[in-house]
Amino acid sequence: MQSLHFKDLFGKKAIITGEVGAGKTKLLASLLDEAALEPNLNIVVLDLAPEFRIGSNIVGVSIRAYSKSLSKVKYLKPHPIFAPRLQGKSKQEVLDLASRNASIIEPYLVNLFSLSPEILFVDDLTIYLQAGKIGLITQLILRVSTFIATAYKGKVILDDKGSGLSCKERSTLEFLLNDSKLNLLEVAL
Repeated sequence: MQSLHFKDLFGKKAIITGEVGAGKTKLLASLLDEAALEPNLNIVVLDLAPEFRIGSNIVGVSIRAYSKSLSKVKYLKPHPIFAPRLQGKSKQEVLDLASRNASIIEPYLVNLFSLSPEILFVDDLTIYLQAGKIGLITQLILRVSTFIATAYKGKVILDDKGSGLSCKERSTLEFLLNDSKLNLLEVAL
């Protein structure tokens, strides 16, 4: 795993990218645990990771599995969150699940403006990027002083049943990473 500490990203904006199982969420939790040790920081965690099982395997583990500091910060977990490519059985179902995710997550994003976090951690940003409004995310990134998120960037779960979801997710993530106003660092695992 990357040797990165919260102090390295304090006052910056970063997205941790990588394949399934690369350690994105574990790194995010480690950074959060370090941040939570700092006094007087207004920290919010938005947990968008779907927790989904295929047989006995857990696909996607939330930050709750790794962080010891969630009780010290404002923790938001929209429910339910779906894994569209894994749970959708057809093109339309994949798109419907992504759309449902976006509509479930959006009120949480809007609420973040009133919470005015200084530091925002987002676990699995790509779940919202699949069908959500990019403008809402960019406004939030610009508004907080420190933004650290995880995002899927890999090849293992690309079967989107012909829906184009994987392409949209990837192009939206690339748009964010290349937006000079956001000045996002990519931490690739």
